[in-house]
Amino acid sequence: MRMADIMHRNAWCILAVATLWLVPAGAGQTPAQRIDLNILYAGHPASERTEDFSEFLARHFAGVETTDLAALTEEQARRFDVVVLDHDARRPPRPRFSQSYGVPTVTVGSAGAHIGSTNRLKTGYL
Repeated sequence: MRMADIMHRNAWCILAVATLWLVPAGAGQTPAQRIDLNILYAGHPASERTEDFSEFLARHFAGVETTDLAALTEEQARRFDVVVLDHDARRPPRPRFSQSYGVPTVTVGSAGAHIGSTNRLKTGYL
């Protein structure tokens, strides 16, 4: 696959996840209407936040799995179309990704800022 094709696909995957934050909570879809993407939500296991996000994502996407952000690996992330990184702690776990990591990834809250810093991204803390 050409780099331009990968970037185009990644942009659409991220856009699909990001726009769903604007969908009202009760606006569920039937399985036939769900977006054909497999989502991995990496967060804080057994938290109410993780449960809420996974239920929300499951209403809108064909496949949703959750995992512990602290245990997330690149190999695991590569099996999904989009990865959502989130945590409800002030100092969340910081998974490291290699320069070849190319999975469309959405970061939420402090987890995004800390992961951005760890991986030297523009969204990180200074």
